[in-house]
Amino acid sequence: MGRGVSGGRGGNAGGIAGLVQLIDEHGAALEYDLLTMTRYQLRDVGGALPWGALLHFVSHLPRTSALSQEIRPISEEERWARGDYTAAILADLFDVVVSGFIAIGNRGSRRKPHAKPYPRPWMKPQTRHVGKGAIPIKDFERWWNSHGKQRN
Repeated sequence: MGRGVSGGRGGNAGGIAGLVQLIDEHGAALEYDLLTMTRYQLRDVGGALPWGALLHFVSHLPRTSALSQEIRPISEEERWARGDYTAAILADLFDVVVSGFIAIGNRGSRRKPHAKPYPRPWMKPQTRHVGKGAIPIKDFERWWNSHGKQRN
């Protein structure tokens, strides 16, 4: 019907009949887009939300909307063109550059520290925590004695 959702062409009914068919086939996705973008629901169509307004709404949905994704998912080519992979590539590039600097800086040294990877919000942190932290001073004596170590 527009940029994001195709309809009204290629054998699909247009106008209100096309909207009714769209609601029958993809009602949940359309309801989600309506709720998240306008606060209307499908039950508001014909009352607070005129059919014409719904038609214009559907005609101008962005390519990333739930309805657009359900009708025609984004292809890999589109993901590359939109820059979906840019953050991951930049994080990998950052890690390579830092590792190179560390390798150059430690040339001739026996110590071979490794670069800590750039934090990626989509991955779990690689750091491990042993225990729950430091033991408060007031509990140290009891802990020390419980492990078979007696103070002299």
